[in-house]
Amino acid sequence: MADHFNVLDRSTALDVTFTQTGTVTGTFTSTARWYAPYACTVTAVRASLGTAPSVQAVKVDVQKNGTSIFATTTANRPSVAVAGNTATGGTPDTVALVAGDYLTVSGTQGDTAGAAAVLTVQVTLSRSA
Repeated sequence: MADHFNVLDRSTALDVTFTQTGTVTGTFTSTARWYAPYACTVTAVRASLGTAPSVQAVKVDVQKNGTSIFATTTANRPSVAVAGNTATGGTPDTVALVAGDYLTVSGTQGDTAGAAAVLTVQVTLSRSA
């Protein structure tokens, strides 16, 4: 499963998109890291699949410097439902990043049938003052 990320800088906001190709059948940890170039705040996290899961939801997590940003409220992690293609997570417990912090993505649950494929996780951030 290849992984990579893209960044769209919209002057006051950033969209950092992590992509995992292939099927999403179990847990995984991405090797791609995105480093914050300046202080910013996580405002949203969305998970999307090119092919929907058929047996169980696909759940993802985002880590800041190796620790979940949803560590306390794990139910807020994005969870793409069976037959669904996208889901937005709730408010993360950790939202502030400083220059040099890094983000990674992991899967905490995959579709056991192997139908779910091509996972994209979009993290939206705003520049801090």
